[in-house]
Amino acid sequence: MDVILEGSILGGMDGSDAPKAEWVIKLPGGPPAKEDLACLVDADGGRDDAENSYYEAFADPDFVRIETAQRRFRGQYLRRLRRLATRDDRASSQPRRAARPRLRTRRVSDA
Repeated sequence: MDVILEGSILGGMDGSDAPKAEWVIKLPGGPPAKEDLACLVDADGGRDDAENSYYEAFADPDFVRIETAQRRFRGQYLRRLRRLATRDDRASSQPRRAARPRLRTRRVSDA
């Protein structure tokens, strides 16, 4: 995961530009842990008590809600970093345009 963080996601940004990036990368990503444990429990027919207790902990509604929020935040934050990096890359590769002159408008009175 650190390779992705240093390479394509951050682009030219350093750690000071993305202060949350180090701990955001540590948040869960990918499919929910509940699904992997459900497949594991189903594979042996639910005979392993340890696997069952892990699944029950991961299937707890509060845990699912927190994990979903963390995964969602992680995705949004990393998408934002990618968008900012591509915007910076495009801005540095294109010549600057001259600012358009503003049109002066005056208010027309109702009277």
